Amino acid sequence: MKKVKEFHQNEPEMLQHSEVLHKMTSDELSAFSAFDSAFDVAFMDAWQAAINTARDHTADFTDRAILQQRSGEVENTLQAYIKCMDDVEYYAEKAFGDVDEDVLECFAFGQRAKAMQSMPRLVMWGLVTNKFVVEYQSDLLTAGMSAQLLVDMSTTFQAFFDAEQAQEKYKRERRLSTLRRISKLNKVYDFNRKVRAAAQRVFRNDALKKSMFALTK
Repeated sequence: MKKVKEFHQNEPEMLQHSEVLHKMTSDELSAFSAFDSAFDVAFMDAWQAAINTARDHTADFTDRAILQQRSGEVENTLQAYIKCMDDVEYYAEKAFGDVDEDVLECFAFGQRAKAMQSMPRLVMWGLVTNKFVVEYQSDLLTAGMSAQLLVDMSTTFQAFFDAEQAQEKYKRERRLSTLRRISKLNKVYDFNRKVRAAAQRVFRNDALKKSMFALTK
């Protein structure tokens, strides 16, 4: 599957020109068939089908909009989780700051800023830190942390984790969609290219028609 577009126009313009070129060729099909029998009704039908298939494929701007939405969901759920962890950090410092700093270090709140520079690292930080919060929940609750905060921590992290997974999955799906879209568009362009090449010979003695087919690039 080719990864690069073989045409230089934007996609809607190329498809529009393809429709025009198809109509022009249909009107002159007998002349094309006389030059090369490959230009027949089956060729025209296959060409139109290729145009329709390419036009029906999800547009690139739609893919970008969905990806932007996914990114927004990741950011929103992450901020909700970070807000919970800010509160958890307060109670962890209250519970262990003056009693057992070694335990406090296990929560690794000081490593959060660095972890946030990398999504995989941040996910791992959250997974491990959450385990320590659960393990030492009795001390945190004694320090005044509410049981609801423990629930919120788990809920917001899961929402963030799910959103990040969904975004990563969509990125891969979008890449596949892009490759397929380009392949379909290139197929249309290949029909266009064949017709334009033939038209320069079919209408070698008709400058006007020759120029008309040359213009629909």
